[in-house]
Amino acid sequence: MKRLIDNLNQISTLKLVSTCFLLFLLIYSPRLKALYVIYLVFAALVYVIVDKTYFKKTYFWLIILGLLLPRLYSNILFVGNHYFVMVYLVLLLMIVTSYKTNTDKVLAHNAKVILTLIMSFAVLQKLITPDYLKGNSIAMLAFTGNALKYVFYFNEEFGQVFQENTSTMAELPQFAYSENPRLKLQSPFKHFPQLIIWFSYFTVIAEILFITALYLKKQWLKHGFIVFFLLSVLITREETGFLSILCILMIMLVGNQKSYYRAAYVATFILCMSFIIVGKGEL
Repeated sequence: MKRLIDNLNQISTLKLVSTCFLLFLLIYSPRLKALYVIYLVFAALVYVIVDKTYFKKTYFWLIILGLLLPRLYSNILFVGNHYFVMVYLVLLLMIVTSYKTNTDKVLAHNAKVILTLIMSFAVLQKLITPDYLKGNSIAMLAFTGNALKYVFYFNEEFGQVFQENTSTMAELPQFAYSENPRLKLQSPFKHFPQLIIWFSYFTVIAEILFITALYLKKQWLKHGFIVFFLLSVLITREETGFLSILCILMIMLVGNQKSYYRAAYVATFILCMSFIIVGKGEL
């Protein structure tokens, strides 16, 4: 294991980030359902095989940008926040490969700024949404098992309740919008609604602590909390696409430090990718 980690630490930050990001894009691109994507992905794969220093080429990332911009333009009001971050990452890689100076420093600085903005806006959105702290925003996810699923994974009775609630929600499309049907969802246990409220508050507090951790000087405390945060979100929400991008940004932030932190983020990234591939996660 130590040898594996040592070999991982020998890889430059730019190469490691580029490899992880390209792997994420290759898994994500088929979901765009656009013919031009197939040609661009094929061209990118061929180029990676031919030129092992692809990650240093600005025009390579320009091709990748061409993969992302059309969907952003056509669905700018509907794409998720992580899609915008993907575009920012490509632009950042284009800038870094253009100037080729202080690469690790530029990546680390921008990663901290992007992570701070992501989490700050996430906290702000939750605080200004009247129903979030009441638990209403994640209630449907919780009652259907799409949130907190793995917390109760080994309880068959809870799993059956989640399945019945999912089936109930699947009946909604058959009603006309004007009918406004009221469907009753079952609670797996008595205080489950209160748990959802507590979880909503805990989420906001955890995101505030994430922002704080980014600026801690003690590396073990900073990265220890952030790794715990990422794994906690993976268990409770399955937001594997978003978590994958956070892992890539944290690899940038770690830079070329010869430590276990980089390996921890790479391992978490691989875990997220595995969830997506087997259909247990979402992009």
